[in-house]
Amino acid sequence: MKVLKEISQHPLIKVILGIFILSLTGATLVILFEGGNDQFTDLTDALWWVLVTITTVGYGDKVPVTPGGRVIGILIMFSGVALLSLFTATISSIFVARQIKEGRGLEQIKAKDHLLIC
Repeated sequence: MKVLKEISQHPLIKVILGIFILSLTGATLVILFEGGNDQFTDLTDALWWVLVTITTVGYGDKVPVTPGGRVIGILIMFSGVALLSLFTATISSIFVARQIKEGRGLEQIKAKDHLLIC
């Protein structure tokens, strides 16, 4: 249980969870608004569209046609750009912090059962 709590507090896990929640919520909302549209026949089509929209702002193979679907699309675009930026910034921050610790000699020693003589 303690390990699960530590993992859930990691910033990268939080960002990935946010992307996951945005994807499922966006796909569900698109299906609700675009249910009659031939392009969005099931949840997997909507999930594909949401993930493509989050990462590249769309291929154009699937397009919402209702006003509600378009508003959801706009929200997904902005949220996706923000979450992906946060994802890359978090990864960069982890690497930079590790480099700083290594440079200062503050990296945690993982050796066990050793004797250190100063």
